[in-house]
Amino acid sequence: MNLTKQQVLQAIYKEFSSRKVERFTLSDLSRISDVSRNSIYYNFECLDYVYKAAYEQMILTETIENSKTIEDFFTNLITCMAENKNFCLSLYHCTSMIVDDKQLLTALNKILMHYGERDYSNKEYLIMSFIYILKAWLDKGLRGDEQKIIMNLKAYMRLIRKMRWYE
Repeated sequence: MNLTKQQVLQAIYKEFSSRKVERFTLSDLSRISDVSRNSIYYNFECLDYVYKAAYEQMILTETIENSKTIEDFFTNLITCMAENKNFCLSLYHCTSMIVDDKQLLTALNKILMHYGERDYSNKEYLIMSFIYILKAWLDKGLRGDEQKIIMNLKAYMRLIRKMRWYE
């Protein structure tokens, strides 16, 4: 990753981690990163791509690398989100209007397949509950028992593995 991209991602991580951000513009990003708007556009095309890259670099990549199974992934994801509460909540609030469930389902299906689970792309209703659980936790400000969230995600994974009508 080039230095400009890294500088932008570090700046957004620092800003979003320091407080809960509800509104954020490209001008804000340019100011805090000390990178021109043109350079940001050149490297990311739009603010949405900055958000995606920040989430992937700061949360997703580390979570995937530290997980051997999908159960490990859920545990590590929830732990990482709780440890990076302001960042995750800020990112969630800034992207909630632009990221739709279809994009989340596609991303989650890829993660499930990465860990050797079935391809649920034609049975998305089966994996929508994972997204619902995570969104409900985010809507509550990441408050609540992390272990209960992890248990719910793992229990639902066991349930859909047992289903025979998905084939």
